[in-house]
Amino acid sequence: MKIPEVRTVSEKYQEIALDIIEKHPLLDNLKGFLNAGTIKLIFLESTKQKKSAAGIVHADCEKIADSKRWAIDADFVITVYAPNVEAMNDEQLKILMLHELMHIGIEINEKGEIKKYIVPHSVQDFEYILDKYGLNWSRPYQQLEFDFEFN
Repeated sequence: MKIPEVRTVSEKYQEIALDIIEKHPLLDNLKGFLNAGTIKLIFLESTKQKKSAAGIVHADCEKIADSKRWAIDADFVITVYAPNVEAMNDEQLKILMLHELMHIGIEINEKGEIKKYIVPHSVQDFEYILDKYGLNWSRPYQQLEFDFEFN
């Protein structure tokens, strides 16, 4: 019998994300919209061991469709797949969360309306993350140091 996936709201990942949003200059736009109360994020932890054609999926970010906002009080949801990150250290989890937060696109269009969208990777990952932490940042037991510097 296959055990069904369970997703729970995660204060742990919310705390990591809010700290990064508060301090990382790459996320100043997101911080402004969050502080103004114009968008909402929710953070989930899943029991699923998610995989894709490209390999293990550590986490993902989804924009909540307007038609589902009645059930999910958020604009974006970030889900972390617990079995796939259990070998990651705190620094890798911060990089993972930065990666997912970089998928959140928000801008004001020419009509003054807020446009929300998912930002695709610039290459296999986000170029910033590859330049700063390398291609293999998510491999188990990497010794990395997360920082909030943008250069």
